[in-house]
Order: sequence, then structure tokens, then C-alpha cells
Amino acid sequence: MLIVGAPSLVGLSIGADFWYLTLGYAVGAVLLVGLLVALHHGRTTPGEILRVLVGRGLPLFALASWSIVAQQATPLETGFFVFRSVVLVSGLAFVAFRPGTAVVISLGLIACGGALLVARGVTLIGGSDLRVGIVETLALLLAMVAIHRSMSVEAERMEQSAEAATISAELAFVDELTGLPNRRQMQSLLAAGLARTAAGAHPDAVLMFDLDHFKRINDSLGHDVGDEVLQRTAAVASAAIRDGDVVGRWGGEEFVALLLEADESQARAVAERCRRALEAVGGALGVTASFGVTVLQDGDTVSTCLRRADLALYDAKQAGRNRVVVRSEQAGPAQPKGLHGQPR
Repeated sequence: MLIVGAPSLVGLSIGADFWYLTLGYAVGAVLLVGLLVALHHGRTTPGEILRVLVGRGLPLFALASWSIVAQQATPLETGFFVFRSVVLVSGLAFVAFRPGTAVVISLGLIACGGALLVARGVTLIGGSDLRVGIVETLALLLAMVAIHRSMSVEAERMEQSAEAATISAELAFVDELTGLPNRRQMQSLLAAGLARTAAGAHPDAVLMFDLDHFKRINDSLGHDVGDEVLQRTAAVASAAIRDGDVVGRWGGEEFVALLLEADESQARAVAERCRRALEAVGGALGVTASFGVTVLQDGDTVSTCLRRADLALYDAKQAGRNRVVVRSEQAGPAQPKGLHGQPR
């Protein structure tokens, strides 16, 4: 539209009979060239361009209307001008603006166009010299506005539905309390990590931790304080892991982190950093956490790697809590409880 519009306006400017029309078309051509350059350099968007065109189209409509009155154009010429102007400008308005604004612009154009038709002697019903009279013209234009309005409302409704669906999908993978990835999302991330490992990439590490004696906090201070502790734990753990790693809430006071391409020593270092950070902000509540660490292995599934991390976490609890235990083998001396939902 911009590429074709600028030369067209130049041609109209050259062929115009009056100086003010020449000036108006020339200004429009310069404006379109400027918009084309701005769009090419990424300094504007198509939506902004359409809004500018509508804003400039309204003064041009007023200028052309004055010219029609001054030149005493025939009713047929006036009818064609009004119809084309309303169709073009209102169509752009419904694309560029919200439906309410576009309706106001369209109705304003129809009212002005109707007044111009009356001023040029257009009959109420089509006469012998004009096939379309003012009533039929306005009815047609109003029908177009209604169609535009209906399509715009439907498009807006579909956009809102799509946005709501996106939000719902995001919430399905996010823990509401902490804002961290939830159990479902962490399972998907772990599955992706296992797939990378099976394809020959450097294995990731899994870090599982939960808060020590968290039940005491809920029982003595209430669940509101417990929720605050969980939110603070999420924030501290997210800040302590490396860029690119992901920590999520597994359930209750238990968290799981996926450490990308981390060997045992790197994973232990990250876990120690998290443990010390949580211990430092524990304050009067004395909040600490125990950590179990393992590295993904060939043949692992989500269940086996999590079981191994949970066994390491169980060992950390048995050894006195507030510590990090790394485990690489599957077998263990005791049955962990974390995966079964029982508080440690």
C-alpha cells in the first residue's frame, strides 16, 4: 500500500486543478515515503502507520469536501467521493484502532458525507441521474460499519480467548505460591535432560532438597508463616543456582533443581551454595535444608534419577540434616520417604 500509494499521490498532485489539492496530495506522498523508510529501518510498526494514515485521511477528506462544494461537483461525483472515502478510511480505522474508536470515526465520516451529499442536492431515494440516493448510501455504509464492528468484536474475543488459554497453560506448569516451575514442568524438564543424555550430551545433575523440620514451623507459627518461608526459600534457591539452571517446587517443602551439564563436583558446589544461603537467611526461625544430589546416567528414567536423588536426601537427613549428600549408585540402606509425600 505504501509503495503504490506514494506514486499515486504524486500523480494526483500533478494532475490536480487547484493549488490546495496539489499541496495536499504532495504532503501525503512525502508522508507515505517517510513511513516506508521508517518501517524499513524498524522505527515504526504497521499498526502505527495505519493510525497515521487514518489521522491524515480525515483532514484530506475535509479538504476534498471543501473542494467539492467550491467546484459545485455533480451529485454523482459527490456520491462516489463520499462512498469511496468512507469505505477506505473506516476500513483502515477498524484495522488500526479499537472497535469503539473505529465506530466513532466511521459514523463521523458517514454524518459528514451525508451532509455533503445533501449540500450537493443528492435525492433521498435514487433518482434518474443518480442510481444510489442518500438513504441507500447511508444504509449501505451503516451495514459496512456493522459488519466491521461484528468482525472486530469477534476478533477481539478470539484474541482474549487465546490470551486466556495461554495464561491457563502457563499456570498449569507454575506453582501458584512460589512462582517456580511445578512438579509437572520439572518432570518435563527432567525428561528432556534424559533425552539429551541419551543422545550423547554431557549429563545434567539433579538436586533435591527440602526444609528441615518444616512441620514445626506450620504447627507453631501457622501456615501463613510457612508460606512465607517457602516463598523465601524459592527466591534464595533461584538466586543461588547458576544461570540456565532451573529450580522448581516438587511439593510441600520439597524442591527439585535441574543443573545443566554439571558433574558431581559442580552439582555439590551449587548445592552447598544453596544450603549456605538458606542457612544465612534462616534468621530466628532457624530454617535449614538438606540436599540430595545425583548426576543423570545412561538408562535412567525420571523415576530412577529422582529416586537416587531422594535416597541421597534421605541420607542427608539421617546424617543430621543441613548438609549435602551426593549419590551415584542406585542401591541404598534405607527407604526414603519424600517421594511418598511423608514429611521428613
